[in-house]
Amino acid sequence: MYVASSARRGDREPGGRKRLPQGRAFPARYPDLGCRLNRARLVFLRLKEVRWDWLSLCLMFAVATFSTPLAHATPDCDVSRPGQVCAGSFLVRGSAGSFSSAPRLNTRVEVSISGIAARVSLHQTFKNDSADWIEGIYVFPLPDNAAVDRLKLRVGTRVVVGEIHERKEAKKVYEQAKASGRRAGLVEQERANLFTMSVANIAPGEIIEVEIGYLETLKYDNGQFSFRFPMTVTPRYVPGAALTRASDDSLKGFGWSRATDQVADAPRISPYMILANESSGYRASIDVHIDAGFLLAYIVSPYYPVDVNDFGRLYELSLSEGRVPMDRDFELVWQPVTGPDSDVAIFSETNGDNSYVMLMFMPPQGGGPLPIPPRELVLVIDTSGSMHGESLRQAKSALQMALSRLRPEDQFNVIQFNSKTHSLFAHTVTADEPALVRAAAYVDGLSSNGGTEMMPALKAALSGPEMSGSHLKQVIFITDGAVGNEEALFRLIHDELGSARLFTVGIGAAPNAFFMSRAAEFGRGTYTFIGDAGEVSLKMDQLFTRLESPVLTGIDIHWPQNLNAETWPKIPPDLYAGQPLVVTTRVRSVAGSILISGANGNGHWLRQPNLDPGQAHPGVSALWARNKIRSLMSSRVNGGDPDKIRAEVTAVALEHHLVSRYTSLVAVDKTPARPAGSSLGTGAVPSLMPAVMRDSLFAGYPRGATSAAFRFLLGAMLILFAAGVHGLLRRRTSIRREVSCPAAN
Repeated sequence: MYVASSARRGDREPGGRKRLPQGRAFPARYPDLGCRLNRARLVFLRLKEVRWDWLSLCLMFAVATFSTPLAHATPDCDVSRPGQVCAGSFLVRGSAGSFSSAPRLNTRVEVSISGIAARVSLHQTFKNDSADWIEGIYVFPLPDNAAVDRLKLRVGTRVVVGEIHERKEAKKVYEQAKASGRRAGLVEQERANLFTMSVANIAPGEIIEVEIGYLETLKYDNGQFSFRFPMTVTPRYVPGAALTRASDDSLKGFGWSRATDQVADAPRISPYMILANESSGYRASIDVHIDAGFLLAYIVSPYYPVDVNDFGRLYELSLSEGRVPMDRDFELVWQPVTGPDSDVAIFSETNGDNSYVMLMFMPPQGGGPLPIPPRELVLVIDTSGSMHGESLRQAKSALQMALSRLRPEDQFNVIQFNSKTHSLFAHTVTADEPALVRAAAYVDGLSSNGGTEMMPALKAALSGPEMSGSHLKQVIFITDGAVGNEEALFRLIHDELGSARLFTVGIGAAPNAFFMSRAAEFGRGTYTFIGDAGEVSLKMDQLFTRLESPVLTGIDIHWPQNLNAETWPKIPPDLYAGQPLVVTTRVRSVAGSILISGANGNGHWLRQPNLDPGQAHPGVSALWARNKIRSLMSSRVNGGDPDKIRAEVTAVALEHHLVSRYTSLVAVDKTPARPAGSSLGTGAVPSLMPAVMRDSLFAGYPRGATSAAFRFLLGAMLILFAAGVHGLLRRRTSIRREVSCPAAN
């Protein structure tokens, strides 16, 4: 005998919900077994009713839970309490697995500007509030043309000065000092604009100050001088497949990303991020002294209010708020009352048997611009997750302005990229009204999401079919540059550029200046930074003036042969309206005259200025060395011998006491401080999220082959499992009612 099920498929329960089938009948002699199997089957089928809405909610919760795995804080976090972990702190994992903290107490920046160069001292002060000895490691940004040449450690009245060594040797010296209990500091370069600072053996309750010094050349553009100091790091997207282990111990780091086959040093360039509103730390004071040598028409700070004291031709500035959050770059812009007295400015320094010259040459005013043929304009916009919010709004505004400047004889296309690349048109089209209307609507509808897979977009922009006729191909690339595989992208630009020109536009509070400037350099174009929505119109107008007005091309500089001149960069770039040419040269003496030639709207152009010592300027030799290192590193992309380049860069950096990819500064106190047998904890300092990225949960961790992504997934899976169990428990009673099992015989 069989006991039949009374339910049929398609029957409905009260309220309209579909009744679940109870399954096949079981022999009457096994009523308890059959009933229990049916009940188990119902459990499984009921689970399928859990709505997929749970997935979105759980993922959001997982991101919120796991997005800051090494830093957290409460609004009332008290750094004076021992063991309290606050955002803006070293997070140190002790030998027992517990965390202690060493909060960052102060960041102070001192800037001295003279002529066309700036000397900058960055002071970072820390206090170890824990009961343990610690080592702190933090990643920090500097300008991509910074010549880092100084390192000092201050502990009480003791001052330890850093020395330059080959990178592996410096690391060895540091590790030996750390193991022996001596205080030590190490500065290593990860990218031209990204450095790692390690400080070993900070005692409980101890305050330690690290001072890093560098030189850089100011930017001169459209009659304005500008100085920019980066305050935080835009998280870089890391493409490629994760490696199970680093190929080199020197590539190991404390960042959120794993090493990949495309970015082997990813752990060293991916510091954890925290939001500004989570901490009262991460604040900086900035003091600037400007010896302009002339009266200024104005001086402004676009992103931070400043107080200015005017002493004739000397100016002193400080932040109006005293200390400000380090969530966007600091910039100063000033303009002389009148333009430079001469179209050539010379700064020099004598060092040993050599003289070093920095030459700033202004483009000629007469002759008019070169004639501009019809253009093939390719507009590329980054729509990845790191561009979320204000950055994308600025980028879309810049793109709309670019579309408005197109002429009927021009051809154009629009390309967007995130994890995928999409072109508006299959190829460039004529800039007629229907195409422009369609493009404007396309740009208006763009949104941000996904990773920063930049390479397919660059390929699409540069390697399209050549236009017939005399169209000049120009590519405008709008992005925050948040990528970790810069060198591979530079190689692609070098290989695919052809006769095109690449103009980069950096968007955001803290764009990757290293990528933006080098990409434009390899692309034989220019780069533009837009840090605020109010700057879009002015800066894009300046960019398009350049696109339409190259004023001097094919530039060549001839130095007297007896000077044995070595000039960097070797091949001067084309000059556009408002831009000067700046080169550095090592010569035997500063005497004679030089010949500068090129082509402008009137044909061939010549200028022969006299050389004189000009204004003596300490640091020109270091800037020359930095320019040589930059050019040598760029030659890696051009197919240069890596071993030869490494040897040359190392020799120049050691001679001029500079940090480079192959050399590091290390400072070691000779006296042991940590008692023998005391353990040493090590932890990484998170960075402050750039201001424009606060409204994006994913912004801090661009998607790639990273350990952070694994945490997100694991967290979501655990929460989904918990939700499923919770749903089952809620349905247990109703399932028992639906299938009432008889007692066993």
